[in-house]
Amino acid sequence: MSWYKAKAKEGWGGSAQKPKQPKDVVESALKSGALPKVVIFDLDYTSWQMSLDIDAAGPPFRKTKEGIIVDRDGDQIQVTPDLPDILIALHDSKIPIAIASRNDT
Repeated sequence: MSWYKAKAKEGWGGSAQKPKQPKDVVESALKSGALPKVVIFDLDYTSWQMSLDIDAAGPPFRKTKEGIIVDRDGDQIQVTPDLPDILIALHDSKIPIAIASRNDT
């Protein structure tokens, strides 16, 4: 049974269920034996809730001493809240991660 079908059968987790953490979802998929060969992420409006080439001041982006990523004006770039945990869970499970993104510039 595919991971998708297994999740559909057991339920996706509505308001009555506790939301699953990214690590728990990946561990569940590992147990079912149905893992993707690769996970591909979009960037703008998916990995972060903005378009870096339109909404941010633009490159160069840098990491502050506090570990915060900022654009050239010093404005903070925030990733989607669950993204770091998802990326770590995928990495720890040895699932390849890829990016598919484009812009008009």
